[in-house]
Amino acid sequence: MNYTEQELAQFWERVTRELGVRPGFVIESGLDTLAISFTYEKGQLRRTVTCW
Repeated sequence: MNYTEQELAQFWERVTRELGVRPGFVIESGLDTLAISFTYEKGQLRRTVTCW
């Protein structure tokens, strides 16, 4: 699935609005796939999972 620049900007706005902070992140590309999962509970990051 591909996202437009506008869709990514809207996502980032929602994340920062809901958390009340601008979280940092790192993206690592894989050879053919990349998956990142963030789990938040009550505005707190509880789990991060990556798979490539």
